[in-house]
Amino acid sequence: MIIRLVRVGAVALSLATVAVLGAGCQPGESTGDAAGTPTAGPTTAAPSPTAAPNTKEVCQAVTDIFLDGSVKIADDSVKAIEKGLSVAQQNKQLKTTLTGLAGQLEAEAAKATDPKVKALVEGIVTDIQTGAKSADPVKFLQTDFVKVGTAIDKECVA
Repeated sequence: MIIRLVRVGAVALSLATVAVLGAGCQPGESTGDAAGTPTAGPTTAAPSPTAAPNTKEVCQAVTDIFLDGSVKIADDSVKAIEKGLSVAQQNKQLKTTLTGLAGQLEAEAAKATDPKVKALVEGIVTDIQTGAKSADPVKFLQTDFVKVGTAIDKECVA
């Protein structure tokens, strides 16, 4: 009974995370300070007014990769419940997804020609890698993963 409640909670959290991130990452919408101050990546990592030529493309790719990863996490959570995976199996699956997400973002960081964008994305990669190595990746989703999404939305703009 308790394991089922944990699973349902994890799915609800994942879906809420995707909804929050999707709403916050829509182009052309302003974001308020209601989400709090992001801690992922350097806080001075916003691209300079004379941003490198590929800043827009890199930031868009980072946003897309992050949203796709968030959706995968939510989908995996639903499938885990349907398959009756244990908490340990779910954590392993989540760690694998986070590791893959970090790898994709790392590839985008390598493409960035603006040093500030590169530093921002590298900081995000480090945060996600830390979550992937965490003993409790669900806790990472509840805290730092949401902050990573906020940092992308606020700081990776062209």
